[in-house]
Amino acid sequence: MIKAVFLDVGGIILKIDWRNPLKALGIEPERRPAIVEKLKDWPVFHRFEKGQATADEFFDGINALLGLKASREQLNQAWISLIVGDLNGSARIFDWLNAQGLPVFALSNTNIVHDEYQFQHFPVLSRFDRFFKSYLMGERKPGVEIYRLAAQQTGFSPEQIIFIDDTLENVEGARRAGWRAFQTVDDTTATLEILRREIRSSAKP
Repeated sequence: MIKAVFLDVGGIILKIDWRNPLKALGIEPERRPAIVEKLKDWPVFHRFEKGQATADEFFDGINALLGLKASREQLNQAWISLIVGDLNGSARIFDWLNAQGLPVFALSNTNIVHDEYQFQHFPVLSRFDRFFKSYLMGERKPGVEIYRLAAQQTGFSPEQIIFIDDTLENVEGARRAGWRAFQTVDDTTATLEILRREIRSSAKP
């Protein structure tokens, strides 16, 4: 029986757009898709999201990687522009889960810059019962260890957890940890449909 819900943040609760930071830094549109893919696999980015690199190290690396000489303020503003805003209707997810009496936890690959910004600007995040952040845990999705730690710290066994993320590899990582995991992308209705189906199904004798 499902007793706990874990949700990713970007693409599930907040709308994000990886192209925005590159646009803000003046990168030509035709170059952006390839750079986005490069950034996602960039070791310095992964270290930043594990709390193993400082914001200064990350931003210095961005300048070097993209051949820029942007100021710290320019880089900071560009980086937070990745977060667009609340995903339409995301509060409905919390409304329904609260009505079921289920705890809702965030499990997010994030960093200190985004974390400080999003909690100041998006009150919906305060509705999570607990927020598991990669840069404070020293682990990152899709590594199995971050799921194991999150389950351990909440006291729920893997088979009692349902998880939804916008990235397939993170869903697959959760499944390797024994979680019931699914993917939706920028679709509150689809997220709710999965939660309703799986939670009601798990409650049947």
